Amino acid sequence: MSPDFAARHPRLAELFGTDLRSLALFRFLLGSILFCLSLGSLCDVSALYSDGGVLPRGWVMASDSPWRLSLYFLNGTAWFAGLLLLAQAALAAMLALGWRTRMAAVLGFLLQASLLSRAPLAAGAADLLLTCLLFWAAFLPLGCRWSVDAALASNPPALQEPHVSWASAGLLLQVLSVYFFSALLRSGPEWREDGTALYYLLSLDGHATALGRWLLHYPGLLEALTSALWWLSLLAAPLALMPVISRHTRRLLLPLLVLMQLFLLLSLSQGALPLLGLAGLVVLVGPGFWQWAARRRPQPVGLRIYHDRERPASLRHSLLLQQFLILPQAQIATAQDAPRARALLQANRSWVVIDTDDQAYLRWAALAALLRHSPLFFWLHRPAQLGSVQRFGDRLHGWLASRPARPALLRREVAWEVSPRWQRVAAVFLWLVLGWNAATAGLLPAATQTLLAPVMQSLRLDQSWALDAPSPPREGGWFVAVGRTSQGREIDLLEPSSAPDFSRPADYGDGQRWQRLRARLTLDAYAAHRPYYARWLCRSWNAGEHGKLASVRLVYVLRATPPPGGAAVPPEQRILLQQDCSARG
Repeated sequence: MSPDFAARHPRLAELFGTDLRSLALFRFLLGSILFCLSLGSLCDVSALYSDGGVLPRGWVMASDSPWRLSLYFLNGTAWFAGLLLLAQAALAAMLALGWRTRMAAVLGFLLQASLLSRAPLAAGAADLLLTCLLFWAAFLPLGCRWSVDAALASNPPALQEPHVSWASAGLLLQVLSVYFFSALLRSGPEWREDGTALYYLLSLDGHATALGRWLLHYPGLLEALTSALWWLSLLAAPLALMPVISRHTRRLLLPLLVLMQLFLLLSLSQGALPLLGLAGLVVLVGPGFWQWAARRRPQPVGLRIYHDRERPASLRHSLLLQQFLILPQAQIATAQDAPRARALLQANRSWVVIDTDDQAYLRWAALAALLRHSPLFFWLHRPAQLGSVQRFGDRLHGWLASRPARPALLRREVAWEVSPRWQRVAAVFLWLVLGWNAATAGLLPAATQTLLAPVMQSLRLDQSWALDAPSPPREGGWFVAVGRTSQGREIDLLEPSSAPDFSRPADYGDGQRWQRLRARLTLDAYAAHRPYYARWLCRSWNAGEHGKLASVRLVYVLRATPPPGGAAVPPEQRILLQQDCSARG
């Protein structure tokens, strides 16, 4: 789309444009979630992402689609997987801060897609949505606001709002597709007729939080919430994309969708999925919100920041503070060029802040003065003035001031927008993603997915939002792994400190990835992988000093959910696998 597209087509720009400040907030949230998930995956690097773990590469490549690509397939050692995860965490931090933003988004997407293909049994909807959001992020000017790039670039970022491109339309439609197609796929009577879907979801073992279990006592409320959730999901996209009045419908729609995601976050154990849903909703935040926020805390007039010309780091820190404290009106100048600031600098070896009342501040007090005017961090002003905090801050400033001066600050030129060629690529993928999702919902022939599979599966854009569709499961249960030692003693391998216990566990506490993996192992479609899991249990236990295992028995305790008000059904034990630890393969 051309730069003057918004002027020539204001209605389309209003529908598919995204405020640059909203993109900056989206960037920070997306990078932060990716950072936390990457560090969390490091805890399972050997068990889930190496050939010595539950999912050896040979099995993954043989059992999954031939179009799957992954950097993790290059090497099966734990140290190699660990390096890739550390790189992903570093890129996530860069994305959140907006440093080398486009590179961080592109490489972060490639590593996240690789991680998703490496451990498909442990991946969930959150991993898939994160991959899709990172894909669109790679085409967007995420670093134009509140970023290291914007602070240190030699060429200022664009000032116009909003940003309109094929990529902005793709990101918006990607976010709305999750709601719309999940509603279409939820075709069972539990969602559309009797309103019992949330009851069955919250009744599943390990799916509900304390709030969710409390809600089970109010079936009438759950029926109303089920109906509201389904209708809101179905109507979100049409309301957000209504011509002429979309601005008004989004003002009503956005709070409702936020409340829905908060409800899911607080009542269901869905990992990072609701958090990613909240991050995606940020793209619906229009200029009106930011104008309202700016009126709440007007920019200070006359605020000045003076840096030391002889210490380039002082200029760098001033630019970063101006950017991240959101003080665009603060003037940055050289202290040596202002008599008052020069005298204070020479006497105190400190940067200088002149406040709006013409009061001068030095060292840590200068930072506290800036915090007072920040529309985002103003609440830190009073804590920053505490005596102990101020003494620590002054010592930190003194240490920084004593560091040797570095070479002059080199400000690089940043390409804020991708080239028109890449925007055309984004346009192609916009239609591919919509076509793929339409095929999952039966709106296009199934052959559509067969045709698109090589591209969509290799990039891990082969999304499906069949979340608890067409109906939520009416039976759940829990997994028990029983080990028999060479002395004949039986132990619970998931709770090693106790004997096998087939009653409902309070919580295994080993994370969503393991819970998803074990849940899939109970399905007949994954029966061929149960021996790999059993052999890993044997290896893990026998590598310790707690004796040797002779065999492993995998048991699934199935519990059917009675209808609302019905009598509880006794659980049933199903043996999934009995395997000798000496077995190979």
